[in-house]
Amino acid sequence: MNDPYFGFDFDYHYFSTKTGQNENYGKFLAHVHKPFNFGTGLLDAGVYYTSANNIENRNDINIDTRQQSWLYLNPTVFLGKKIFNAKLGIKTWYISDKYINAQVRVTPDILLNFNPAENIIKLYAGISGNYNNNFYSKIAYENPFVDPEHDAYNSFEKIRFFGGFDGKFAAKTNFKIGFDYSMIDNQPFYYLQEYSLNPTITPSTPKIVDNDFSILYDDINLFKINLEIIHRSSDKLDLLLSGNYFVYKMDEQKEAWNMPAWDATLSLGYKITEQLSMSADFFLIGERKALIRKTLFKSSSTFVLSSKSNDI
Repeated sequence: MNDPYFGFDFDYHYFSTKTGQNENYGKFLAHVHKPFNFGTGLLDAGVYYTSANNIENRNDINIDTRQQSWLYLNPTVFLGKKIFNAKLGIKTWYISDKYINAQVRVTPDILLNFNPAENIIKLYAGISGNYNNNFYSKIAYENPFVDPEHDAYNSFEKIRFFGGFDGKFAAKTNFKIGFDYSMIDNQPFYYLQEYSLNPTITPSTPKIVDNDFSILYDDINLFKINLEIIHRSSDKLDLLLSGNYFVYKMDEQKEAWNMPAWDATLSLGYKITEQLSMSADFFLIGERKALIRKTLFKSSSTFVLSSKSNDI
């Protein structure tokens, strides 16, 4: 970080479905580094734009188009040397929506690093947060079986405390242990709806379960433990083992529906020649609990669930 630097990222994608939904997503981010006598100033700034049509508007249940524009600013300053250093800053989002008043979200962005023994062990801790843009294609990729007319609320990680350490077991084996605690508003969860005729009229009527998922929301506190082990047994073979353990504290819901208690990844890489290599990844996911909500079905009318939040 001793030299001035300017760079940028640009991303655009178009997403379309067989059920008639179309989304345009664009992102432009600029990155600036400027050294000073006391340290280095850093700035990440940019804009996001999303537009999706033929979706069920969350505010009036009509089929409509959702448009959002985001302005993102992340000024920080980097201080210190190799043994101890710190990044101090804030993250700011300004969001305008087609139907909802513009909103501003701010979180801290602080990271402290301590290297008591270089290349042997490093300790870190920080405070951060994030405003998650749950745009149409993001939700569709996360759950391909979600209601195709979905219009999800954005979720806000108000604050995140994190820390841990990484180092070496041996010359060829590195490890990392991390701890996270987050407070999140409007976390989306997926559920299925079950319908039946009025049982007082037809007690033995068959039940019908939707074949796509609806979305409900809750405010949660999330605690996560992460463990990673990286081993290089030779110049050709690499092994990575990563695991996460989750503890969810819900505000209203009984469970964190369809969220796992743990997950793990095993990655193997082998370099056959200088020009050819191969790799394999194995994924494990712990037990998850699903929600099926029962609703009486009368004629053509159905029960509509309302969201607990007016956030965007």
